[in-house]
Amino acid sequence: MASANDEQRDSPRGIAGRPVVFGEVVFDEFDDDVHQPGGAPLNVAWHLHGFGLEPLLLSRVGRDELGGLLLERLTAAGLDTRGIQVDPSRATGRVAVANVDDKSNDKSDDQPRFTIPGNQAYDYIDKAEFPNLAQERLAFLYHGSLATRKAQSAAALRFLRDSGLSTFVDVNLRAPWWTRAAVEQLLRGARWVKLNGTELAELVNGPIRTQLQRAEAVRSQFDLELVVVTYGDQGSLAVTEELSITARPERVPTFVDSVGAGDAFSAVLMLGIARGWPLQLALHRATSFAAAICGIRGALPEDDAIYQRFSRQWRD
Repeated sequence: MASANDEQRDSPRGIAGRPVVFGEVVFDEFDDDVHQPGGAPLNVAWHLHGFGLEPLLLSRVGRDELGGLLLERLTAAGLDTRGIQVDPSRATGRVAVANVDDKSNDKSDDQPRFTIPGNQAYDYIDKAEFPNLAQERLAFLYHGSLATRKAQSAAALRFLRDSGLSTFVDVNLRAPWWTRAAVEQLLRGARWVKLNGTELAELVNGPIRTQLQRAEAVRSQFDLELVVVTYGDQGSLAVTEELSITARPERVPTFVDSVGAGDAFSAVLMLGIARGWPLQLALHRATSFAAAICGIRGALPEDDAIYQRFSRQWRD
């Protein structure tokens, strides 16, 4: 498979090629019986496509009604579905989403609640069914941690990681589907890592007290180029070997829910990596887009005009 890892690290102008996005695609099922496509990798791929990149999404759905609907939605949106495998016996992924009451004064834990069944089609992504990656000019790899809970998908991811592509790991600790050892293994060899403040506290405990110290501990332990921590309405923090940067939160005029806001942030951060934006600018733009996603229902906008609007604002 084509990779330009040395060129990626040396170029001040960003990274050319197609992002590879690996992991779960599901239907998010809200408590008012609304069903929407979701899963962090699907959300990220959708946003990258909306902003003009051509992601290659690698996942697996079932040969069932929901799988057919997902493929229809992705195709209608213009995404490349050649990397979406169809499992003959296992069901398409589903996630029950319960929103926290945003009217509460307690903002310490305002994340949506996810109930994730086991043994779904995306647990069985098969590297033997990947499209011919050698024919693609690939830029870098994005993946989370949920889709590695079963051996087959974990093996498919190892195959991709072994290719030498620079890797962006989006930590998503979904109980009971993670272990510290498994997450730490994913962080080894990554280049960029994004996680939220709760996840950072789960991974780094003991005598380390400040968020900056925790983020620096992760960066140093796993020899990462960049660690970014999001704090919802408290903004974000980025740490490299040379510096630390914070971004203020954006005001959300009409808050609907925060489903997919972290994925929106990740997508724009990756867009900034691809286009060579300065880190402070990338953080600011990622925060702005994530705030906009909090103003819609679910993770994905129904109207592509949102991408055109932000792209016009971001013209260099």
